[in-house]
Amino acid sequence: MKPPSIDESGTERIKLYHGTSWSNAQEILRKGFIESRDGLLGAGVYLAREAKARRFASTRSRHGGVEGGLVTVVVTYERAKFVGYDDRRWQAEGFDACRAEETSMSEHMEWCVKSRRQCDVLAVEKVNISDDGSPLEMLPPPTAEDETFEVTCLLLADEAVARRAKPEYPGEKLIGTAPMKGGETVLCREVHQQLFREVVFEGARIRFYCLADETGWIHDYDRWENAGRTLHVVSKSRVVVTMRKTHGEQGTELRSRPRYPGDSFRNGVKVRPGESVLADANVVCVPRGSPGAPCVTFYRLADGLGWLHDALSGGSAESGLVARPHDPEAEKQASARVADLDRERKVLAALVSGVEERRQTSLRLARQAEAWAAKRAEEKRRLEEEKRRLLEIGAKLWREAEEEEARRRRQAEEEAHLEARRTARGRLFYCNMLSESDYIETFMATEKVTSIATNGDATIALYENAGWAWTPRIPTQLRNKLKGRSRSRPMPTYVALGTLDRYYIEFADGKSQWNGADELTDELQQTSRTVRSVAFGSDYDSWFVVYDDGWWCSSWNIPAGLSKLLRSRNNSADLKCVSLGPNDEWYLEAETGRAWWGNVGADFSHNIRNIKNDITFLDFGTGDGYIVRYN
Repeated sequence: MKPPSIDESGTERIKLYHGTSWSNAQEILRKGFIESRDGLLGAGVYLAREAKARRFASTRSRHGGVEGGLVTVVVTYERAKFVGYDDRRWQAEGFDACRAEETSMSEHMEWCVKSRRQCDVLAVEKVNISDDGSPLEMLPPPTAEDETFEVTCLLLADEAVARRAKPEYPGEKLIGTAPMKGGETVLCREVHQQLFREVVFEGARIRFYCLADETGWIHDYDRWENAGRTLHVVSKSRVVVTMRKTHGEQGTELRSRPRYPGDSFRNGVKVRPGESVLADANVVCVPRGSPGAPCVTFYRLADGLGWLHDALSGGSAESGLVARPHDPEAEKQASARVADLDRERKVLAALVSGVEERRQTSLRLARQAEAWAAKRAEEKRRLEEEKRRLLEIGAKLWREAEEEEARRRRQAEEEAHLEARRTARGRLFYCNMLSESDYIETFMATEKVTSIATNGDATIALYENAGWAWTPRIPTQLRNKLKGRSRSRPMPTYVALGTLDRYYIEFADGKSQWNGADELTDELQQTSRTVRSVAFGSDYDSWFVVYDDGWWCSSWNIPAGLSKLLRSRNNSADLKCVSLGPNDEWYLEAETGRAWWGNVGADFSHNIRNIKNDITFLDFGTGDGYIVRYN
């Protein structure tokens, strides 16, 4: 049976699903996933089979949405860890995905991938909610008499009030909805002409306000700080607040929150003695701190700049502010009178300025003449500057053109060198009587192969992109060396195979590993030369090594024909490659490009009759098998 196609990059693709609310599903379709910071499988994007994801999407209590959403995803990964239970160590171990058969929270299979970039969203599907309790169903419908009003949060900026599904305390907090943060103002509505619903909890009277956007309820109870109400209803009525002279010359600094003394809440804006401001008619009373002391009254400014209090320095019980109702009509009439007086002032000012205008005319003409001369000088300077700038641009474009041309030449040279190396290695392959010959010729043997080796039973190929592929039954030690090898480690650059589990492999950092005769080990450990090729013969202790400088070394029991050829060439140190086979086959190529071979099968010459002058590499396997590279 032919083995499956092997991806040179080692990646796998699988279709999975993600259950969430419909709004979140649409956001994922537009912008992609956001990795979870933690979980039973650690940080990452959590996915599952369709049945589990669909159940999650149809359960409102899991995501808090009004409608569910199912996201279909194609996941790409290179190394996945398969576990039976919770696991948070897989990313530290070099994996980019993890699959758990079950977790402490679910008996169904679950996936987690390391990065959102591994997830390609195919589609999103709206899923009907199967459980009850939609936030919209919890709110009573508005009536024609119900009015809206604003509510502002009195908490600190890093505190918040959670939205509730119902006016109950303690009650269910709505999941997936943003809480109301300190300082934020929201729009609420009356419920049957009532501003709020009141609930009693542990002696405290808690007020619940219905949000006008129908997303739930908010309450004004602060059980931790015990600072009174956390919410303030903004009145539609306004008052004019005037500061008394008794405040002194400095006045009072506004607060960002109604806190007293609250020095840390000062916002830098001051109201001076005698100054009047427009404020909200509803006030907030804050205790001074000592029992029996009068409260401090805070007014919220209508323009939202802050809160103004009426406390005087020295602990006086007298109010430092005077408030009166705001009359918009009287203010409008006063503004109109001020506008009339301003127009009269402008007419008088125009008469006075006529004389001054004539005096200034002569001065203006003189200044114009001076300005004209200065403009001419500036124009000349600008033209010179523009000329210099254009020359610099031209020089820069010339340099960029030269650099681009140099880059293209380098690229062309690199491509030419690559093509030359491919030609030197041999662009085409021919296999005969090897295990998985059809698979080797179809999937493994391409012009991008940098090194290929066979022993008849197994074949391995290395590629230009630092990948590799093999057929079954390669030596176990070699398989263990390459299987699961991290891309961050040096990649293999040369490989040779022999029978009897012998092999040699070399990596990009110059290090190598082999299994063979002791004499071969002694030679490789003692030499200072760089290995070009290694061959394994019919016997376990039969071997041949060629070095980059053309020098070579071999065991005593190499094939007689090869030994005779070496003697006839005076043992010249000009070898490029030597291959040996399990049946005393041999192949030798010199640095001149000339090649010899011997002890080959009876049909070898017939099979290669059309390519014998174009052969660049030959390797042998059991049962008269061989693989040929040629152009």
